[in-house]
Amino acid sequence: MRPTSRTAARVNGWAGPAGGAGSEGRGSSGSRRASPLCIVLAVQVVLFVLVTLAAFTMFTTSRIERAETVKELARLREDKARLEGALDALRHGDALAAPGAVTAHSRVAPGQHMEEAAMHAAMHGKCASLLMGWWSYEVCPFLSARQFHERDSRGAAESYSLGVRKDEVGSGRTVRPTRGPMTHLLHGGSPCENGHARETEVELVCGVDSTLALIWISEERPCQYHARVASKEACLPGEVATLLPPVDTSVRGGAQWADTAVVARVKGGTAPGPAPAPSQYANLPAGGSEAAAEKAAAVVEAFRHSWGGYKEFAWGKDEFQPIGRKAKPDWIGLGLTIVDALSTMWLMEMTEEFDAAVVWIEENLSTAHALPKAVSFFETTIRCLGGLLSAHELSGKPVLLAKALDVGEALSRAFATPSGLPFAQINLHTGAGSVATWTKGNLLLAEVGTVQMEFFKLAQLTGRADFYDKAHAVFTMLDAKHPRAPPLGTTNGGRLWPLYVSPRDGALVGTSVSWGAMGDSYYEYLLKTYLLVGRKSPAYIKMYRDSIQGMRDSLVTTSPADGRVYVAEMKDGKIVAKMDHLACFLPGLLALGSTLLREEDSTTADTDLELAKELASTCWAMYSMQASGVAPEFVKFDASKGMHNGQHHNLLRPETAESLFILWRVTKDPLYREQAWAMFLAFDRWCRVQSGGFAGLKDVTSTNPAKDDTMQSFWLAETLKYLYLIFADDDKLDLSKWVFTTEAHPMKVMAEPPTAEAITRWQAAAGGS
Repeated sequence: MRPTSRTAARVNGWAGPAGGAGSEGRGSSGSRRASPLCIVLAVQVVLFVLVTLAAFTMFTTSRIERAETVKELARLREDKARLEGALDALRHGDALAAPGAVTAHSRVAPGQHMEEAAMHAAMHGKCASLLMGWWSYEVCPFLSARQFHERDSRGAAESYSLGVRKDEVGSGRTVRPTRGPMTHLLHGGSPCENGHARETEVELVCGVDSTLALIWISEERPCQYHARVASKEACLPGEVATLLPPVDTSVRGGAQWADTAVVARVKGGTAPGPAPAPSQYANLPAGGSEAAAEKAAAVVEAFRHSWGGYKEFAWGKDEFQPIGRKAKPDWIGLGLTIVDALSTMWLMEMTEEFDAAVVWIEENLSTAHALPKAVSFFETTIRCLGGLLSAHELSGKPVLLAKALDVGEALSRAFATPSGLPFAQINLHTGAGSVATWTKGNLLLAEVGTVQMEFFKLAQLTGRADFYDKAHAVFTMLDAKHPRAPPLGTTNGGRLWPLYVSPRDGALVGTSVSWGAMGDSYYEYLLKTYLLVGRKSPAYIKMYRDSIQGMRDSLVTTSPADGRVYVAEMKDGKIVAKMDHLACFLPGLLALGSTLLREEDSTTADTDLELAKELASTCWAMYSMQASGVAPEFVKFDASKGMHNGQHHNLLRPETAESLFILWRVTKDPLYREQAWAMFLAFDRWCRVQSGGFAGLKDVTSTNPAKDDTMQSFWLAETLKYLYLIFADDDKLDLSKWVFTTEAHPMKVMAEPPTAEAITRWQAAAGGS
C-alpha cells in the first residue's frame, strides 16, 4: 500500500530490520538504532495531520447540517467535495492543485471542460431575468430556467419550467455542451402540448462584470429555447469585452442591460462589429413625389437579395438564418418561405424565380411531407393555404390549386371542437387537434377568426361549399355569443371581443381585449371578408362597424404628455396604456373601409379616415424616434414620458408599411411615400446581411444594433410587397378588385359568398357557356 504522506514515509524508513517492527536492534550488533526523539516527533506529526484533516472534515460536515438556506447548503457541499478530493489526492499521491485549479477528483464531470467547471462554481446560484411582453424569463446558468408572469388583478399567475441541469454530482450522467464549453443544456422542463418537455440551451458570453445579464431568449423551435447570458465569469483568456451602447433598463425586467457586453471570440463572434455604411440607395431623393420607379426597383433588389440567400442556404425549408447561412429547423414542413413569397414574386414580375418555386412545389409540397406532429392551424392557413390560393389566382397555374386543396383538406379537420371552432393546432397527417395549455384550454380570437378569407376562396375555386360552411359558422357563433354588456359592449352599440374563446361552446372568455397580438386580424377579417364576398354578407359589416365603435368608445386614447393618439389594450376590463406594432395595421384598415364604404356612410368614412391618419402618425413615430430608424415590438404611454419603448427588438414586421401603402392609395399624400422610403432605407442599412438575406434587430435603440439571425417569411410575403407597391403604379393591383389577406396575399373579389346554392349557379353558368 502506498504511504499516505512524505512524513509517514520517513517514519517507515526508520522501522528497523526484518527481525521485528519496533525492535530496538538488540538481536544484532550490526543493526542501526532509531533515535527515540525522532520516533516521537514522527508519530506526533502523523497524528497532527490526521487529526487536522479529520477535524476539518467534521467541521465542514457540521456546517452543512446547520445551513439555513439552499444557497448556503450548495456552497458548503462544494467545499466538502473539494476537501474530499484533496484527501483522496493525498491518499493516492496526486500532486496538490494550485489554488483555483480543478483536479481529477473535483466536481468536473466527465466530458466537461476546465473553463466550464470554473464558470460553474463562479455562477452557481446566480440568476438573470428578462421581461418580454406578457412573460418574464429567468435563467440560472447550470441550474434552471423558467417562464412566468406575475399575478394579475384576479390573482392568476403562470409559471413553466424551461429545463433544469441534470448532470449535478450524484446524477450519474453528463449532458455534454451542444456548442462547445460555453454552452450547456437545461432540460426536463414542463411538458408541452406535444408531450415533449421544454428545454433551454444556455449560451454564455463575456460580460464586463460578475453580474449576470440575460441578453436574449427565443423559442427557436416549439418548446426548445435558446438563451444568451453575459457575465465576466464567462470571459476566456484574452477576451476583451466590447460594450454595447447603454439602453433603458427600466423595461428589462431587472436584467442589467446597461453594462452588458458581447464579445467577439477567437473563432466566430456575436458582436455587431463596425456599423454598416448607409444604404446604397440613400442618394435617391427623399421626396415622396420623386424617383418612384427607382425606389420600386430598389425594393425589388432587396427582395432578390433576400431570396438569393434563402435559395443558396435554406432552399426548401420553412425559414432562413442569414447570419448562420443555414435553414432554421422546420416548424411546419411545407417550404414556408417559398409558398409565402409566391404572390410577391408575381407582382414584382420575377418570372424565373416564380417558375422555379412552382417546380419545387409541384415536386415536393405535400401534407404527407409535413412535420409528423401538431402544427399551428392559423399560421399554416394564412401562410401556406393563402399563399397557394393567391398565387393560383394571379398566375392561373392549376398545380397550385391542387396543392391548396391538399393543404385545405388536411386543415379543415381542425374544425372538430365541440363548438365547431377550429383547434389551435392540427396534425396534418392524422387530423388530431389540440389546444395550447398556456391559454388554459381556450382558443385565441385571432386564430379562429382569421381563416375565413382562405377557406371561402378555397370553396369558390374548388366548388366545395363545406369549406365555406365551416369558416362562416365561426363568425356566426362569435356574433351570437357576444354579451353586448360592459365592458365588452358600450352604450353607443359598440362591441369588443375578448382574446379567449371556449372550444366547448364558443362562449367568450374574460374581458381582456387587444387590437394587437392575439386579437388583431379577427377585426381585420370582419371588413376584408365582407369585401371579398362582394359586400353580400351584411352581418360581417355590422360586426365590423360595431367593433370600430367599441374601439372608439373604450380604447382610443390621446397621450397627455405628447398628444399622440393610440389604441390601448384592456386587461381584465381595465385599460392598459400599451400599443403593439401589430396594431399598426389599423390605420390602413380604417382608410380602406372609409374609401370602399363611403357611398354607404360618408360621415363615418370621414371620421374613420381622420383617425387613420392620427394612428399612422403614431405608428410612424415608433420608427422615427429610434436611433436605428426601425420600430420596436411595442410601445407604452405614461403621463410623464409619453410614448416610450416597451421592448426594443424588431422582427421585420409589415403592419406600418401596409398602412402607409393604403393611405397613399387613398389620399395620394406624398408624406406616406416619404415615410415608407425612410423605413426602407433603415431596414436596408441595419437588417441586410451581405451574404444574402435580411434579419431582425435585437435593439432598435442602438446606433449599431445586433441582428437576431432570422429572416421571417412575412418579410418577403408582406413587408417588401407593401414597400414595393407604394412606389409602383396603381394599376399593379386594383384594390377595388382584389383584397389582401392578413398575410398580404391578394384574393380576387367574388360576386357573392360561396354557399352551396351560389356554387350550383356558378357551375351551371359555366356549363352553359
